[in-house]
Amino acid sequence: MVKDMEAELGKGNMKPEILPKLAQYELTLLDWIEAHRGYRKYVAIAGKCWPAFQTQFGFVPCYVNSRLAGRGIPVSCEVDIYGALSEFIGTCISQDAVTLLDINNSVPADMYEEEIKGKFDYTHKDTFMGFHCGNTCSRSLRHVL
Repeated sequence: MVKDMEAELGKGNMKPEILPKLAQYELTLLDWIEAHRGYRKYVAIAGKCWPAFQTQFGFVPCYVNSRLAGRGIPVSCEVDIYGALSEFIGTCISQDAVTLLDINNSVPADMYEEEIKGKFDYTHKDTFMGFHCGNTCSRSLRHVL
């Protein structure tokens, strides 16, 4: 599992020391899913992560959640049952990885000035931040970048 994570992250792997913990968490979730799936073909998870994960375990589950979403196992954060259900429905309909993004107009002015202005044909009012804890599957991000 660690080797798979290393291959996926490539040069973006800025915290290699955390991968064994992430791999153990992913394996634990996959084992738990199989043990509790019952007759169900599909599953979804609504997990609690902030701030308990970081303070109790020393890592955040976002990357593992992303990987699970990529396997067709939707994961919502903060025990968001409606989010898990929405992601589950989207996964069933699209037969692809789904994510939820909280859209808001909170791109900081300094970020707009440094990262967007002059590089792209957008005004500050045209920008938004989409954010939801990192459950977006990494292969989905490749389509955006």
